[in-house]
Amino acid sequence: MRIARSFKRGKGLFFIFFLSFNFALISADQKSEFKKDREARDIETKVDEYIKPYIDAGGFSGAILMAKAGKVLLSKGYGMANYELGVLNTSKTKFQIASISKTFTAAAILILEERGKLKLTDTLSSFQHGGQEYP
Repeated sequence: MRIARSFKRGKGLFFIFFLSFNFALISADQKSEFKKDREARDIETKVDEYIKPYIDAGGFSGAILMAKAGKVLLSKGYGMANYELGVLNTSKTKFQIASISKTFTAAAILILEERGKLKLTDTLSSFQHGGQEYP
């Protein structure tokens, strides 16, 4: 009865507008989240299609992380972490990379030297602490 009287006086119109506005905002946020989720699913589908032949041939076993503007778009493991035990890779699998990364680091340093970004005689400390040399 009290609600009916407030609607007659116009007080309930603000309340209805407020609720409608909130539902519209929630709906817009849900649509935005749905669109982001759909974009992530589309990326995952495309990566899965691309990587499948390599996995089937035994040419790839690892994890893929794709990010854009600091937001993770895809984080997924592919192939086997341990063939003997039948353990699949996940996005959390820890890989024993040992000395493999040294080759990539050496190649990157040589490329930077070719481009004039550094010299092979530079010390590591010249790139730290604002370029100040430390003993």
